[in-house]
Amino acid sequence: MAFLLLLSVPVLGQTPEKERPALQHFHKGFRYLQENKLDDAIAEYRKAIELEPTLGVAHAELALVLALKNNWDAAETSLEKAFSVEPSNPGTFVVAGNIHVLKGERDKAIEDYERAVALNPKQLDAHENLGRVYLNKENAAKALGHFGAILQHMPDSPAGQLGVCLAFTLAGDLDHAKTSCMRAREVNPQVAVRLRQEAYRLSQKDQLKPALLRAQAAVFAAPNDAGTWVQYGALLHEAKRKTEAVEKYKQALSIDPDYAPARNNLGHLLRNQGRTDEAIVELKEAVRLKPNYALAYHNLGEAYLDKRNFPSALESFQQAIRIQPNYQEVKNDWAKTHTRWGSRLLRENRFVEALEHFNGSLKWDELANAYSGLCWIRLREGSVSDGRALAEKAISLNSSHPWGYSCLAATAYEAENFQAAVDYWQKAVTLEPNEGHFRLGLALGLLAQRKEEEALKAYRDAVLLHPYFADASSLGKDGLLWSPDLRPRILRLLELDTTGPP
Repeated sequence: MAFLLLLSVPVLGQTPEKERPALQHFHKGFRYLQENKLDDAIAEYRKAIELEPTLGVAHAELALVLALKNNWDAAETSLEKAFSVEPSNPGTFVVAGNIHVLKGERDKAIEDYERAVALNPKQLDAHENLGRVYLNKENAAKALGHFGAILQHMPDSPAGQLGVCLAFTLAGDLDHAKTSCMRAREVNPQVAVRLRQEAYRLSQKDQLKPALLRAQAAVFAAPNDAGTWVQYGALLHEAKRKTEAVEKYKQALSIDPDYAPARNNLGHLLRNQGRTDEAIVELKEAVRLKPNYALAYHNLGEAYLDKRNFPSALESFQQAIRIQPNYQEVKNDWAKTHTRWGSRLLRENRFVEALEHFNGSLKWDELANAYSGLCWIRLREGSVSDGRALAEKAISLNSSHPWGYSCLAATAYEAENFQAAVDYWQKAVTLEPNEGHFRLGLALGLLAQRKEEEALKAYRDAVLLHPYFADASSLGKDGLLWSPDLRPRILRLLELDTTGPP
């Protein structure tokens, strides 16, 4: 879970002599630290120490900056000096805890923060860091205790109110969570925005559970904001809590029926659930509401692709690319759609159209399916060498592409290299056991080697997968049977199969 490293150490800075030159350098160094100008901060802290070697505040802050630069030995030396000149300053323990956090030593950090609180119960930075540590440990009770301590001393503290909001949310005490999160928003109107930003940042680091906690708190803080509900739904979807995600998207739409991101996300989720027709309705509405919504067009195209509605899929992908010309994922899907459409046309013996789509797919992506499809077309045209080159290209793109091996086997078969053909078809069968074409090719290769019993077994296996292979009248109608000369050879397999498939 996220951990906020508080850099301020107010107790260290509390002194009536604010105009001392050493303190002027200290305050300047602290400003640099807040601006992440670490080298400048180091220079100012060292000037402060040169003027006042016993100024513990400067030693402590210098230790923190050195730790931020991963200079651990020097940081430890500065921290030891800070403790030597001010051994009981609670702010020094806060800095020590911060350094332990940077080192990933959370338990040691807790000890330091607890020591700071013991020395000064009003050390609010220590309370806040402890509260966040315990949120990280999913100990809602202890987190609530420390955030509550902040509010005892500073009732309108934004950090305290936000911490209480998160602690009640973590505890599942939803009534108190909603009240406290609304109160946090009253104190800081931007609290829901901050929670959403934290949720997004955590999700990008694959810290989904703490991201969900903040997204849930955000909807408690801003229950009438559709975008907040959509983010919460998206994180639930990512957590595979799909039913809950649908509810959140619908909640967003109940607030704003014209909120296109809610329509898009709901459509995307419905598609993932196999509810493709419902998904298309939502996604069409999303692009109607927001005509330049490239992501929604992409999702709509994928839904059409699921339905094998290739023309509508391509139209949707074209719209997405028009809006966002560098949308590479859509270009990949464009290519995939062309190859799938080309493969269907190839099976239907519509070779000219299939060729157009296979070539079209190569406009934005190189797919193994496109090259293997082109291989079958070139092979049917009698160009064995071109077919072999295309099959090899397919396999170079995807070494586990069964159709590439199958077409390579067919080119070997045409070259009368029957053993190579059998080997390649066996490879295709291994990669995709449920494709009957590969088993039929294997049967043809074995038959050419006069291994009739093995050929018959492979043929029967092919018929079990594609029964029309046993129908003499249908042979040659399949575009993947690349040559009319194959028909009498397959008829020979039919003659051998006197008993029919087992």
